[in-house]
Amino acid sequence: MNVDQRLEELFNIPRMGHAALEPHNSVRGLYELVKLHVTSDTEMVEIGSFQGVSTMLFALFAKKVNSVDCYDYVVPSTGRIPSHDQLFVDAEKVFLERTSHIENINKIRKSSVEAANDFADQYLDLVYVDAEHDPVSVRSDINAWKNKIKSGGILCGHDFMLPHIYTILYEEGLINELCTYPDSSWSVIIK
Repeated sequence: MNVDQRLEELFNIPRMGHAALEPHNSVRGLYELVKLHVTSDTEMVEIGSFQGVSTMLFALFAKKVNSVDCYDYVVPSTGRIPSHDQLFVDAEKVFLERTSHIENINKIRKSSVEAANDFADQYLDLVYVDAEHDPVSVRSDINAWKNKIKSGGILCGHDFMLPHIYTILYEEGLINELCTYPDSSWSVIIK
C-alpha cells in the first residue's frame, strides 16, 4: 500500500474509536500539521496515543515516534469506573494490533510526566500532547516536555477548542507563531 492509499485509510478511521468520525475525531486535519512539521528526520513523542490512529499517521512521515500512554485515566473521587477501565484495556489492545508491525513506533507505557524523565533536554524535534484534557494535566504535560524539545522545534497538541489550552500556552510564554488546524490541533515553536 502506498502512502496516499494509507492516508485515505487513516482518514476514515476515528481517532477515538468509540466516537463518530467527524472533523475533530479524524486525522485529516492533523495531516495539515504533519505536512508542515514532520519529516523523515523528525524524532518525536506523542503523548496520549489511545488506539494509535494518529500514531500511525505520524509514523508514515517521522523517523521515530515515541508513543507515550499509560492507558489509564484520572480517577474521580468516587472511584474507578469499570466502563472506563475496559475502554482503556480495549484501546491498548487495538493500539498493539495496529502498530506492532510498524518499526519506527516505540511504545512507552508510562505516565507523561514519568516518561519525560527518560528523554534528555533539547533532544526532540516535536512533542504532540493529547492525553488527559483537564487543565492541571495539560499544564503538567506541557511543563514536563517543553524543555525536551530542541530550539526551533515544535510543541503541539489536540483540543485547542478547550479554552484552557490557549490560557496555559499564554501563561507559560508559549504562543510563538501559534497555529491551529482543522481537527483542533495546535502548534507553537520552541524558542
